[in-house]
Amino acid sequence: MFEIGEALRTARERRHLTYAEVEAVTLIPTRYLQALEREEFDRIPPGLYCRSFLREYADFVGLQADVLVDEYQLRLEPDPEPEAEPAPAFPRSRVLSGDRLRRLAPAAVVLALAAAALAVGLTGTGSRKLPPAARSSAPARHPVAAVHARPAHAAAPPVAAPAVLQLTAATGPCWLRVDVESATPHRAFEGTLEQGQTIRFGLRAPLRIRLGAPWNLRVSVEGRAVTSGLPTSTGNVIVSRSGVRPA
Repeated sequence: MFEIGEALRTARERRHLTYAEVEAVTLIPTRYLQALEREEFDRIPPGLYCRSFLREYADFVGLQADVLVDEYQLRLEPDPEPEAEPAPAFPRSRVLSGDRLRRLAPAAVVLALAAAALAVGLTGTGSRKLPPAARSSAPARHPVAAVHARPAHAAAPPVAAPAVLQLTAATGPCWLRVDVESATPHRAFEGTLEQGQTIRFGLRAPLRIRLGAPWNLRVSVEGRAVTSGLPTSTGNVIVSRSGVRPA
């Protein structure tokens, strides 16, 4: 078992990222980022929300999100053990012993004979027809109304995670300046990506990126290569879920 919070904090500090910079891109509130690093999971909405925040934060700082989410579920969301169904209990009054059966046998014979006599008497009058008035006054039979179960409330739709932009300095270093294009634009990152390094951003909103050496980059959105959309010289691009376009 490893420490989830320590892994997140170390990865963030290794990239020299502040909580504000992480929040600007992932839109995860700083209080939840800090709770994840301190493993204070009770301060975060449980279940899907906590797993979604954990996965997005791990992706952003370059960790294997599936590993952290699996560890979180193993420690805090164990599968409930199925409860054994109790054996059905039968009332003692329904169980008849041999002595009670022998005592009740004569009474049962008498009842059977009485029922047979009554059936014969009713059969003798079976050919008589009701007068019209009697037939018309007989209550009409109505079909039993079907009982419709109240529809269950639909489960709330899961929170969709943002698309992930991945930038890798494949053949050399590249200076980057990344701004979030939203109602309140703000700076998400500025620095040099050294050769072999990778950085990821959530695409909840389009990003405006200034590229110092775009020819050194390999770029993908949700695992789809979009490197061909980069300029051949220093310039600006807009990156969204749909791809890369000139700014």
